[in-house]
Amino acid sequence: FERLRYCLGDAAYTLPFALFSPKKTKEKIPLLIYLHGYTNGGESNLIPFFEALPIIFRTKINIRKQPAFILIPSLPRFEGFPSKEGEGFDKIFTPLFEKLISEYPIDEKRVYIMGASNGGMGSWTQLGIHPERYAAAIPMMGCIHDSDISVYCEKIKDKPIWAVHAADDMAVGIGENKEFGSFGSDIIVDGLKKIGSKNFPSSYTLKFIAVNSSQGTIEILKELAGVPSLGA
Repeated sequence: FERLRYCLGDAAYTLPFALFSPKKTKEKIPLLIYLHGYTNGGESNLIPFFEALPIIFRTKINIRKQPAFILIPSLPRFEGFPSKEGEGFDKIFTPLFEKLISEYPIDEKRVYIMGASNGGMGSWTQLGIHPERYAAAIPMMGCIHDSDISVYCEKIKDKPIWAVHAADDMAVGIGENKEFGSFGSDIIVDGLKKIGSKNFPSSYTLKFIAVNSSQGTIEILKELAGVPSLGA
């Protein structure tokens, strides 16, 4: 892994990130993006790195059998991943993404995004803003802030998704939160089912853990045998 930083003149902040690059390859290979939990960012980007690796490998993603680039951006503490197109995280991440695509042998048809808690929100949000960018997603304990759930679901209905959420998660609920205007995994899944999504749920892991926190989703991952196919 390399620890790098992306700067954009009029952005609100710079973006440290860790990038894993496999040994030189002539073929284009996938890119996996991991978005960290709230307050787990920082200038050193070490916390997102150590958060990401156990989660990535618990999903049985094997970068030895399937070489891939891994990108782990690090937000300033108390900043969030959810944003509108061209604002906040999306404003600085989109040009970084385009730069990496132009400089590395990344297969644009195999870009995958995953994240936990605030990163799960960011995964849902990025999928809605840029459905053409991502081949599939693994949003964990996430939600979306969108005024119209049906419009959102229409944008992502054909995407393979593995949604993971603890049923008793008190930090990021699985249902509707009217106070914050957010919709959890249950609402998104139901919305996709209602519009007849072909590829969803590729998998939806929902379970009572009785820990009353986002940590329950991590406990779910420990029990899973593997990740479903997310595309060729």
